[in-house]
Amino acid sequence: MSDSSTDTDEPLAGLGSDAWRDRKRASDALVQELHRMQTQEAPDAAHGLFSKIVDVVIAPSTPSARAAASEVLTRLGGASVPHLRAALDRHPDATRPLIEVLGMVGGAAELPLFSDYFKRADGDENLRCALVTAIARQRGEQSLKLLHEMLEDSSEVVTLHVLDGYTSVGGTPPAGVLAELLERPTLRRSTIEVLGNSTEESALALVWSQLSDGLPGIRGLAARSMTRLISTRFEAEADATAYLGSLEIDEGTLHGIASLLEHTDDRAVVAAAKLLALIGKEESFGRLLQVVHLDEVLEAARRLLGRVGSTGREELSAALQRDRDNRCYAQWVELVGALSPDEVDDDLVSLLERELTGADEVVVASAIRSLGSVGASSHLPALLECCGRDDGLGDMAADAVADLLTRAGELEVPLSALQGNRWPSSGSLARNLCRVAGRLGNESSVASLVFLLTSSDVDVRVAAAHALGEIPGAHEGAGALAFALADEEAHVRAAACRSLGALGRIESLNSLLAASADASSLVRAAAVQALVQLNNPVAATRMREIILEDSSPTVVVHAVEGLQVVQDEQTLGLVMSLCTSSDTEVAKAAARVLRGFPSHRATAALIGLLAHERWDVRWAAAESLGMRDDPTAVGAIREVLTIEADALVARTLQETLNHLLDSSSQEEHG
Repeated sequence: MSDSSTDTDEPLAGLGSDAWRDRKRASDALVQELHRMQTQEAPDAAHGLFSKIVDVVIAPSTPSARAAASEVLTRLGGASVPHLRAALDRHPDATRPLIEVLGMVGGAAELPLFSDYFKRADGDENLRCALVTAIARQRGEQSLKLLHEMLEDSSEVVTLHVLDGYTSVGGTPPAGVLAELLERPTLRRSTIEVLGNSTEESALALVWSQLSDGLPGIRGLAARSMTRLISTRFEAEADATAYLGSLEIDEGTLHGIASLLEHTDDRAVVAAAKLLALIGKEESFGRLLQVVHLDEVLEAARRLLGRVGSTGREELSAALQRDRDNRCYAQWVELVGALSPDEVDDDLVSLLERELTGADEVVVASAIRSLGSVGASSHLPALLECCGRDDGLGDMAADAVADLLTRAGELEVPLSALQGNRWPSSGSLARNLCRVAGRLGNESSVASLVFLLTSSDVDVRVAAAHALGEIPGAHEGAGALAFALADEEAHVRAAACRSLGALGRIESLNSLLAASADASSLVRAAAVQALVQLNNPVAATRMREIILEDSSPTVVVHAVEGLQVVQDEQTLGLVMSLCTSSDTEVAKAAARVLRGFPSHRATAALIGLLAHERWDVRWAAAESLGMRDDPTAVGAIREVLTIEADALVARTLQETLNHLLDSSSQEEHG
């Protein structure tokens, strides 16, 4: 675009288009033009265009046009602030729409302005509500202080906005003030919500008193707030159960909580289940069983089952025998695994074994997990048969076998439970036995795994290579993995590289250096990752070569990460040059590595990346600046914050700026 105002007439008109795509195209064009004006230092032109966009926000136009104009100003962030503040003086009759946008783009510096307008807006309830929302958006202690003052407003509508503001900010007014608000019917829901964030002990009793209310909606909110209070106030579950045990829980309150298990809001159901698990009444378990299709309720049922003992086991067993078509049947099967092995009778174990051959894969998965938790060695044949499946259930069965053996203190692969007492050399069973061996991590399996590196089944060779990397110690597996780097299949060579990196043996260095020149980019990437794990400066020279010569961006990214081992001037120069790479992943990797270099040149390179066209590169640079503690970045960050359009990048930069200013202040007063 040129500087001519006619070039912006079309996108300005496009803000009012009926078509969403046209409005989006117009917004993008205006944002780009304003960025151009700011970077080319054309303040007069930028001011004129900002004023026209602000006029659309306050004009009696369509809601779509006002929303599109507001989006432009919001995307421009801090750069919009002075123009919105100036418009407030010029257009006193349009204060509310301007405040709504200013609240989204402004910062703590606007809080005194918002407070002043609030004090002068006695006759305009809608404006006061907008100001409350704007103040809450800024968060921080000053926002909380202003919300405390605004809570005294005589309008219940404004008070509701203030309470919602507390929820947004995360703070709370004194519990005594909230106790008074609980008496006002229109404010009860919001008050209960805010009480859930309180740090005062008295808030627990206030919220608990609402659990016996006759309205399910109130009880549901109270249950959710109560669980939040408990999770923040009590570090250990035992402390929470002790507190609830100290309360006089009457039948009405217990029934009120239990009845929430039939609530239409899953959040209320989950909260009620958590409370019932902490209260620990036997009569609650049967009701929980009917809603354990929700994951968090299933977890609560596990905890309650552990507390109610045999009563819960009998209820669970009866439900399994009685109602196989229940929507929660698979979760009931999984709950068997929450019992201790000595609580599981023959009937329950037989049921689990029967379900291993069922048609419902969800139920089969639950049975596999439960047998891994409560089964004995006699159940290994059934689980090993599942290990022969070629789907995800075979992998799951392998994990169950490893869990069972680990619990039994047996760390060898159970060849005695296999037909023929020997390890197969191909197929899903062989592959999943490698998985078992890796999980057990015992050297007794090394010889068999080394043999399987010669299997005719590629998947088995890959699994054997992975498993060898999970067995610690100095064993023959490292040498065998080095030979596997000559395997004809790239996936096997890549697995061998990863395992050599995991073993961390320095004698693997030369083999991995050679693999970093493999014909397959998959293998080269794995080799470079392994070299990074070895953390050896000798590999740095090879990393530089890869960065300059390799055609795969993925390999180059891993090689860049390996440069952090050597932080000399030559390496710094190379990493800085990578900041200009056309591949954004390489640029992000360079930004991550630069956080470790002590030189101010690294800070300068990161500041340069803050002008990158991609938000994720700017974010990586902002995060790295936050880890460098270099106060020389303060001025540049302040300048970038005035034009940064991405909310996440802007927030990260603001956090970095605050951190650097705090560090400088501490040094001055040290």
